[in-house]
Amino acid sequence: SPLIERPSARFRMTSAASSSSYKVIIVGAGLAGLSCASKLLDSLDPSDVVIVEALDRAGGRTLTSCLPDDEPVDVGACWVCPRQKNVHRLLREHGLDVIEQQTSGIRVGVRSAGGLSGWLSRAFGRETTATTTTTLFTTLRGLPAWDLIQYTLLTRRVNRMARAIPIGRPWDAKGAERLDSSSVMAWLKEEGAPNNSTARGLMAATVQSVFCADASQISMLLFLTVIAEEGGVEVLLEEAQTQRVAQGNGTLSRRLAASLVERGVEIRLGAEVVECSHSATDGATVATRDGARF
Repeated sequence: SPLIERPSARFRMTSAASSSSYKVIIVGAGLAGLSCASKLLDSLDPSDVVIVEALDRAGGRTLTSCLPDDEPVDVGACWVCPRQKNVHRLLREHGLDVIEQQTSGIRVGVRSAGGLSGWLSRAFGRETTATTTTTLFTTLRGLPAWDLIQYTLLTRRVNRMARAIPIGRPWDAKGAERLDSSSVMAWLKEEGAPNNSTARGLMAATVQSVFCADASQISMLLFLTVIAEEGGVEVLLEEAQTQRVAQGNGTLSRRLAASLVERGVEIRLGAEVVECSHSATDGATVATRDGARF
C-alpha cells in the first residue's frame, strides 16, 4: 500500500439548508474534534453526533501533501511529543509509524539585525524600518547580550505563569477569562516584552512552530495551558519536536475521520459556524453560514 493516502472521496454531507437535532454537536474536524467524537461513541449512538467543519476537508491544522515521488510532506502541524500518550495511542490504532526527528547540530534562527543602531533601538524599545531590513542567521547564544537577557527573563515569566494553570482545568486559573481574551502577541506587546522585538519574535516563533498559527491567533490561556502540560517553554522547543509521523500527521486525521464516517458519524464540511446560543427551553443551537441550524 502507498505510504500516504491521497485525498479522494469527500465525507458525507447533508444539504446546506437542512436543520437537524443531535445530542452532541462538535465544532471543528481537527484532531481534537475527531478524537472527541471517537470517544463519545463509547456511550452514544453515532446518529447522536455531528461534526461541523468550515473547511472542505477534515484535519484542521494537520495537512499532509505529497512530493512528485509520493514522499509525504507535512505542510501543517509536523511533530509528535513522546509525552503525548493519547496521540501515540491513536497512531497505533490507525497503523501509523513514528520516526525520530533529526535534532543534532546547532539550532539556527533568523533575526533582523541593523548593527549597533538596531541593537540600541531594540534596547530602548524604538523600532524603525531601517532596523528590520537586514536578515541574519544566528544561534540563540549568538544574540546580543541585552536581547538574550530579555528573552531569558520572558521565558522564565511565561513558565512561572504556566505553573499557575491547573492541569486539565485551565478555566479555573486566576485571571483565566482575561488571559483567554488576549492573544499571545497582544500579551507580548502589552506586558511580556513591550520594549524588545527580538524577545517577542522568539516567543512568537515558538507559538507558530507549536500551533501552526500566528501568535495573534492563539489565546494566551491556551499557550500557557500547553506549556503547563508539556513542562515548560524549553520542552516545546526540544522534546516536543523530536518525533514525526512517517506517513504524515494529516494521514492520522484522514484515517480517523474515515473511521468515524464508517461507524455512522456525520461530518459536515464547508459548514462555517457563525452562531452558538443556549437557552433553558431550547437548549444549545448552532447555526452555520449556509443556513443550517442544529
